Amino acid sequence: MNKLADKGDTGGAGQEPADRQKLVGAFAVLALLVAIAIAAGVSFIPKPSFQADAETVAVQKGVAALKAGAFKSALDDLEPIAKKDNAQAAYWLGRMYEEGLGVKQNADTAITWYRKAAEGGWAAAKLQLGEIYFKGTEELQDFKKARKWLEQAARDGNARAQLDLGRLYANGWGGDKDPVQAYVWYEFAAKQGNYEAQRLRDGLLKAMRDDEVSNAQNLTEKMAPQMFGQGNQRIKKTAPRDAISNK
Repeated sequence: MNKLADKGDTGGAGQEPADRQKLVGAFAVLALLVAIAIAAGVSFIPKPSFQADAETVAVQKGVAALKAGAFKSALDDLEPIAKKDNAQAAYWLGRMYEEGLGVKQNADTAITWYRKAAEGGWAAAKLQLGEIYFKGTEELQDFKKARKWLEQAARDGNARAQLDLGRLYANGWGGDKDPVQAYVWYEFAAKQGNYEAQRLRDGLLKAMRDDEVSNAQNLTEKMAPQMFGQGNQRIKKTAPRDAISNK
């Protein structure tokens, strides 16, 4: 006797045909769903990762060449990948044009590549754009644009961006003057060890109203998990103004 057949035997004479009909029906429904998905352009075949891996290798090779001073090789590696919307390659290409490394120095071209990289999520490009607009020449300086990019970089946790964003809010450059926001960004930069931010925060604190200080410290605590991660301790409130040295 076939033991495999015995395991599936339920003792019902009409069970096998019924099960077969159910199976055929299920396959028919599945085939219909697959046909609809294919018609809608959905692919069930995973895309190979070799293309992304090749881009990563090319970018790494280009960056290594750039740092070694082999600018032509770096350009050959980075430019084709940057044109494929690779944010990292676009950032380094922007650096080449900003500093004139193997190419004619061109701030506008550098900004174009930095913007592409920043829009692709590359954090260093956001900072670079913000700094260009914050400190740039008379033609490039644009505090409104600086606020936009520095805020993105500051929210990514960059202390330099947090310091400069605090300055923009403290002085009303590129938008409304806001001591509460200025305090918040100075505080985050100070907590990362930026002494200039600490100095500016303490000076600002002396000029703020009590309600502004309270709002600023509450906002800082509220934003702290986003800035430093949920596992970190809450930021301690800065000492009261009368405890700040007048030096």
